[in-house]
Amino acid sequence: MGTQFLRPVGSSQIYRAKFGNAGRFKKSPEDWRDNRVLFVDSEDIRSLEISGLKGEFSFKKSGEEWQVAQPAGLKADQSLISSMPRSLGTLRSTEILPEPPPVGSFDEPYLTVTLGLEGAGAPLVLTI
Repeated sequence: MGTQFLRPVGSSQIYRAKFGNAGRFKKSPEDWRDNRVLFVDSEDIRSLEISGLKGEFSFKKSGEEWQVAQPAGLKADQSLISSMPRSLGTLRSTEILPEPPPVGSFDEPYLTVTLGLEGAGAPLVLTI
C-alpha cells in the first residue's frame, strides 16, 4: 500500500493518504467497458432457435422445462438445452472494431441464434 497525494476538486488543501490498489484506477477506456455481448437475463429467454451447418433446431420453454419444437419428435435433454441460455448470458467480447468491416468481408455466419424474450416484442438475433 503506497502513499498518494489527494486534492479535492475546487480545494487548495492537499492530503496524504495510504491508498491501496491505486493501480485499479489506471485503466484505459476499453478496460472500463462492459464487454457483455447480450444484455439479457437467461431466465427471460422463452424460445431459442439455432440454424447453421448442422441444421435448424428450435426450442420453447414451457414452465421450467424446455421442449423441442423442431425437429419434431425429439425428446429434450433438459440439462443441455437449459445450459445454452446461461452460456449466451456469459458471452463476452474481446474487442470492439473501430470501424465496421467492409461489406462482403465475412463469410456466411457459422450459426444464427434467435432468442425469444419474455416481454419483448421482437426477437434478439445473434450471428456467429
